[in-house]
Amino acid sequence: MDRIYLNRSGTAGSVPDQLAQTIRDDIVSGRLEAGAKVPSEHALCRRYGVSRPAVREAMAQLKQDGLIESRRGTAAVVTGRQSAFRIEPEVLKDPSELAQIFELRIVFETGSAALAATRHGDAALKSMCLAFEQMEQALATDADAVLPDTLFHRAIAEATGNRYFAEFIAFLGARLHGSIQASRSALRIDPARARAVHVEHEAILRAIVARDSERARAAMLLHLRNAAEDLGLSPHGGGADGAARIDLPDNCPAG
Repeated sequence: MDRIYLNRSGTAGSVPDQLAQTIRDDIVSGRLEAGAKVPSEHALCRRYGVSRPAVREAMAQLKQDGLIESRRGTAAVVTGRQSAFRIEPEVLKDPSELAQIFELRIVFETGSAALAATRHGDAALKSMCLAFEQMEQALATDADAVLPDTLFHRAIAEATGNRYFAEFIAFLGARLHGSIQASRSALRIDPARARAVHVEHEAILRAIVARDSERARAAMLLHLRNAAEDLGLSPHGGGADGAARIDLPDNCPAG
């Protein structure tokens, strides 16, 4: 098998993104058919001249997309589901595209918070509280809070009792990790805003604990609109700074 080298100039996306897209193209085109084994990690490293971590990240993307699955004792295999919903990594570099993704996130997560308030059980509530405590500790020590922040939102989705909510928020979290990281990095140099974000999370948690679905929905909406603005994505349209627009009704509750 001839060796193929990926574009490393940076203009075509990261190496894991390029590798994932190459294998995705093989699946969609039929070169890798449903049920076929995906080449081993070692074989992919040799064929594309990439590292093992790059292969693992690419495989993780394809699993998130539902295009491949791992089976006990065998190599990953193609599922045959070629129409998986995807958010390509390169679109996250476009503010207008990121604004649209945040619009999706706002609609999805406000509903998720409302359902979590009425449906959560003890285990889900424990997960939310643990993630909240970890964010509180990160705030006190000026540590990275990206992981507990992600886990907090995922715990809310899991508290709905609907596994598709949990799977979709995990998918979004994986795709938006870079944006969340950027937002959190900005907060670490703005202590007042970091404290405000923590208060927003506390408001969401308190509403869910109280089983107040409308208050949970409103608290999540306020939090996500502020998160969008932290990234320069304005819910009410771009200002002088040219922020990308997220169209939301002016009468949306804001907490």
